[in-house]
Amino acid sequence: MAAAATTSPKKKLPPAKNRMAALAAYMAAEDLFKDPTDIMPNDYVEPQFPTGSIVIDHVLGLQGGLHHHGRMVMLQGPEHTGKTTLCIEAAAAFQRFYPDEPVFFFDYERTISIPYLWQIGLDPRRTIVVQPSNVRESLKAIMNLLEKDLCRCFIFDSINMIIPDIDLKDILSGKRAVDDNVVGEHARFMTDWFKVTTPLSVKKDALMLYVNQQTTKIATNRNDQRKAKFAGGVTNVDYDVKGGKAPKQFASYQIETTKGSALEGSYDEKDEWLYESKDDSAGVAKNPSILRNHVRILKNKVTGGGYREYDIYLRAGAGIDDWISVRALAHHYGMLKFLGTKQGYRIGTEDRVLATFPNKAAAKKALVLDQDMAILGPLRELVVEAIQKDEGGFRFVPSVADRIMAGEDDLAVSLSEGGDDSLLEEIPEQS
Repeated sequence: MAAAATTSPKKKLPPAKNRMAALAAYMAAEDLFKDPTDIMPNDYVEPQFPTGSIVIDHVLGLQGGLHHHGRMVMLQGPEHTGKTTLCIEAAAAFQRFYPDEPVFFFDYERTISIPYLWQIGLDPRRTIVVQPSNVRESLKAIMNLLEKDLCRCFIFDSINMIIPDIDLKDILSGKRAVDDNVVGEHARFMTDWFKVTTPLSVKKDALMLYVNQQTTKIATNRNDQRKAKFAGGVTNVDYDVKGGKAPKQFASYQIETTKGSALEGSYDEKDEWLYESKDDSAGVAKNPSILRNHVRILKNKVTGGGYREYDIYLRAGAGIDDWISVRALAHHYGMLKFLGTKQGYRIGTEDRVLATFPNKAAAKKALVLDQDMAILGPLRELVVEAIQKDEGGFRFVPSVADRIMAGEDDLAVSLSEGGDDSLLEEIPEQS
């Protein structure tokens, strides 16, 4: 007969309410977390402000705007896709929402045009632009500005130029060459950078806006080359960003911008509602000063909005044109509707008609040429309501490579399911 299993008696625990009291007493006695800002209140509501862009605030799933409890926002992508402009737009919106708040712009690339900042919306009375000659000194300045509660909104343009300083004496003496780089030096420096700045920015409810450049990722082994076959998803298998993994890890929002096109013609019904034509009677727009770029959110640790994407419209020297996006989204949701020759065009929904027009020309004149705010304002509200109800809209699915970990077996299965593997035959096996 098998021996009966024996169990040791469980230690009796105090009631749950007493355990919480004991925990609080222990923390007080041990003087744990002396700074009261270290402990998050259970009823804490994070500060948030609207950027003013319907695409950023709502389509990308941010639920109304950017949160800024020490949040790091990284705008990444190739050149001339609106990364810096989006950072400036966000900082200008921060100033509008908090009228007494200054903005510090660190132009590490030394490429910014000062008049452009004011054209986009930053207040010159409350904005300071610096072009640091010493990165480590600029880090000290950031810490002092945060510690003394002098500034809570920063733009860093860009991460690829926030690199460890090289002592000029070492160059002149021949001790070090300009191209004498240490492997991983930039990545380690950025890790330390974020370790220092993040805790203090959290305590101060600061917003940190970073621009990061896209660089070509060169696959050096068969496994990476196989993954690159399915590139283009959330984890950016087909390209790298500067600064190692730290910028991705510390970012609360990771937004990718990609090149679109200059709007040089209007040939379909949707485009007719977007922007004005030079010759409206011809129905063909020639307006290359407007850029249609693409944005998608690759990381959102704040609202859990998922992977979302949409186009954004930029006017040369003026930044984001939100009303083009409103009209594009209104068209997407059927709010610019032709009801027939007798009823004409209805703006709004069946339940909430904002305006009616006898023909398309009259509707386009009011919405596009005249930009009647009595119609566009309520139309924007209707579009926001539609986006909030549309849980599946504007989402994209991560690519195969994004769902594959390092395992070669899983990769082989995915490749076999994916079909064409002809290019891989040209890749020599690595010894």
